Amino acid sequence: MSRYIASRAIRGAHLLVNEADEMLSQTIAELGPDAPVAFPNTAYYLPTINGMMGLQVETLGQLEPVLKHARDLLHPIPSDSRWMPYLGETLDSGMATLFAAEAIEAVRFVRGDEPQRIPGFHMTGGSFTSPDAGTSANGNSANGYLNGPIDDVQLRSWGIALV
Repeated sequence: MSRYIASRAIRGAHLLVNEADEMLSQTIAELGPDAPVAFPNTAYYLPTINGMMGLQVETLGQLEPVLKHARDLLHPIPSDSRWMPYLGETLDSGMATLFAAEAIEAVRFVRGDEPQRIPGFHMTGGSFTSPDAGTSANGNSANGYLNGPIDDVQLRSWGIALV
């Protein structure tokens, strides 16, 4: 792996873990550590964190050990003066990035920053299966929200196609 790629991946992981840590600290200060964390219309926990760490995160406070683990996975940014293989350090930083990114997404849902509105979505003929979403006269989503995790209704409708 090139030093160029490895150093940028590790540097990016540091930035994302710091961003997640700041967002989490600010949100805990505003809402408290017992504020619920979940992706809307899903019956599963935060999937990457649950799958890789075996943790069933249900509150903001339970994200703190996840980010501590992500921080523990980080390595120093490689020096420009010495080259050595960085594969292990880069892979660890990649896992830290995945944990931090999922924590950021979860915190954004808790704060109401997600899902983001998509202007004009209803004009494209798109559909959204959320039971909380209103529908227009033609059956399309009237509210224009589409981004975020796959909800359970959509997951079940796709069924075997996901395998």
